[in-house]
Amino acid sequence: MTIKTIQFLFCSLFFLFSCGGNNTEDHFLGEIIEFDVNDPSIVEETLEAKPIQLDGIYDGWIATHDSLIFFWSNRYDTHFFNVFNLNSGKFLGSFVPKGSGPDDVTSVPPIYDIYEEQGELKTVVNAHNEKQFHIWNITKSIELGKTIFEKKHSYQRGREGYVAIAYLDEERILVYQPSSEPTGPDDQAAFPRFQVLKLNSGELLRDYPIFKNPIILEEKQTTPYTFGGFTAIKEDKTKAVQTMLKLGQINLVDLNTGDVKGVREKNSSTFSSFYKDIKDRRSYYNRVQVNNSYIIAVWLGCQPTEASKEFTFDQLHVFNWEGKFIKKIRLDTPVQEIWLDKKTNRFYGYNPYLEKLYEYNLSLE
Repeated sequence: MTIKTIQFLFCSLFFLFSCGGNNTEDHFLGEIIEFDVNDPSIVEETLEAKPIQLDGIYDGWIATHDSLIFFWSNRYDTHFFNVFNLNSGKFLGSFVPKGSGPDDVTSVPPIYDIYEEQGELKTVVNAHNEKQFHIWNITKSIELGKTIFEKKHSYQRGREGYVAIAYLDEERILVYQPSSEPTGPDDQAAFPRFQVLKLNSGELLRDYPIFKNPIILEEKQTTPYTFGGFTAIKEDKTKAVQTMLKLGQINLVDLNTGDVKGVREKNSSTFSSFYKDIKDRRSYYNRVQVNNSYIIAVWLGCQPTEASKEFTFDQLHVFNWEGKFIKKIRLDTPVQEIWLDKKTNRFYGYNPYLEKLYEYNLSLE
């Protein structure tokens, strides 16, 4: 073996072990486009909060549709959802009962998608532990004062963590699977992804991966911490977005083609930074809401030591579905939960520490 050959092999191995696995292309499946968060041409706007009074107990994640608002919380004693009329403030009832009875569930995620069918409002509820998708007829439930599940579909495959469920048609649903750590020495970390499933069985019809190759630190895969975030699905069900909590990036997924695009703050951290100490890493994007034209993502941009014990936020970044950075928004009153009503385009925020619900006059045109 010649000296030149030895030098080449040494350099190749040095590059592989010192740099390999640290780059964006080693972990992300799509292209990356950058934006300048300090671009002087970007519109900045402050929104004034308008308090909304409700009669009754409410807490947790919010969802709205026209005049209805839903509060999901594990802290309710007997049910998962409390529902109110936004116009009158009237309490309309508690729904989706907790328990082990035939019409009870032991765990469900918040609402991500509400759809109309033959003049009635419905949503798909995932009973994790029971491994069942329930079609919750909201309209009939409010009319009758009790939870009406039209159909219950059992499934066997996959993890129990399906969230962000969107109804596509009577045979298919779109789900988001969050990331999870390996459960044993021979198990692989699971990456967050979107999937189309058969409604009546959970059979996988189409898979939309976003990432590949977990981050390995001290022989431990850290996928949940590094790749995790929140998600929303475009109203027409053609695209979806995932935010990244520990990277200044949001990810757009085309549900027709499967193409993935990352939109990243210019000069911010890359995937290589996850190979360093990530416990004190800066937090970036959090909750996200969308309509057919725009993406509204919560911007944290803070170190853990800077975060208040009462976790709230007041900054939003607005993008279009091509990934263009459109606008910076500051809320005059910080909140923890947000929702953009797909029917009215009204924007809501909830602060659980103040127990206050607000509407913001948001203009996206």
